[in-house]
Amino acid sequence: MRHLAVFVFLFYLLVGVLGAEESFKTVVKTVNGYGTTEKEAINDALIEAIKQVYGVNLEGVSSVSVSHSEVYSTGKYNYSEKSELERTIKERFKGFVQNYQVLDIKREKDGTVKATVRAYVKVYVTPGFSPDTRRKMAIYPFEVEETNLLFPKEKLSQLFTQALITYMTHTRKFTILDRTDKAYFYRELAEVTGVSAHPRELAKLGKRLGADYLLVGKVVSLTKEEKTEGSKELGWYTQKQVLKFAVTYKVIAFATGQVKYSNELTGEVEVKRINYPNLIKAFEEIAQRIEKDVLFAIYPPKVIWVEGNTVYVNYGNKSLSVGDKFTVYKKGKRLRDPYSGEFLEYTQEKIGVLKITETFPKYSIGEVIEGRAEVGAILRPYREKTSSNGGSQNAQSNVEVLPGGGVKLPWDK
Repeated sequence: MRHLAVFVFLFYLLVGVLGAEESFKTVVKTVNGYGTTEKEAINDALIEAIKQVYGVNLEGVSSVSVSHSEVYSTGKYNYSEKSELERTIKERFKGFVQNYQVLDIKREKDGTVKATVRAYVKVYVTPGFSPDTRRKMAIYPFEVEETNLLFPKEKLSQLFTQALITYMTHTRKFTILDRTDKAYFYRELAEVTGVSAHPRELAKLGKRLGADYLLVGKVVSLTKEEKTEGSKELGWYTQKQVLKFAVTYKVIAFATGQVKYSNELTGEVEVKRINYPNLIKAFEEIAQRIEKDVLFAIYPPKVIWVEGNTVYVNYGNKSLSVGDKFTVYKKGKRLRDPYSGEFLEYTQEKIGVLKITETFPKYSIGEVIEGRAEVGAILRPYREKTSSNGGSQNAQSNVEVLPGGGVKLPWDK
């Protein structure tokens, strides 16, 4: 029994080690290095290997430490170095040399030593789908400007922004970057770069993503009001509490600073009592409206499968609700501006109307109630909804779908 327990322990230990290694891969590089001594030449070769793998600038770094692995050697040249990565490498080298093999060392005519080295460089692989398959959007905190709620504005801002992050993430059309609390990131960074961290963890550095687009905005007003329905004079009436809100937001292209989409959303949400759980629910409802406005403006829902009158749609229950009705449009020919040559839109033919009957986390099911539907057809809200600034919330879209489920916006080159 004791042997069985030891075996089980070793098995799970091995599985844990193998699982930890799954996020890393080894890149092999054969490179040449030069120096006045053999050691300098080998260090120069290792630096060159790192530069080729990571494309980083290592000027000024005179040596590279090798972590936890023996140094292989051939011929009469034997070298062995086992030490922690130096501070300069921690700052400039986003990973580490697992081990290396000296293939040849010779002295050139000018007296310079040339070392040919095969280096094994550990590289961190981001888990899951590559973030490069989707456009990256950073969501910054939405500050609350005016409110009559007896809660700190900072807390209200935090709850509202988190609701928006949740709904934008569930669209699966963007890689969402959280910019709300950098303190956690820097705390983890301190752990990874600390003296007690495994050198392998340094390979995770240098992977932090920059945004293609910024979603920024403000909660201009958030006020609690009491509403009376019915007639007090006649003796039948009810009172309820509502949250009235006004939110402004815009999508900005980070590289150019151009405002690509902007809108203001106003309305009210009914709440039973003003407390944190009910505020979270109210903020989720507002966030869902913003998410629909932004996403439907640039990337309307599409039909992904049809079985008779049953239609499958590529948006889930964070974006669609049971009972939502959509007009179904078939995409036609490309239209271009004759003067600028700019792509304007596809022609669209109305072919039917559908109603959402079921929703799931990643997709929804609808029923054709008029006409027909086909795979690839675009869905737009059945009734035209006009935003407070007079613009349409379901403007037509000329979006190109990227491999992996992402989206290339109309203004992307």
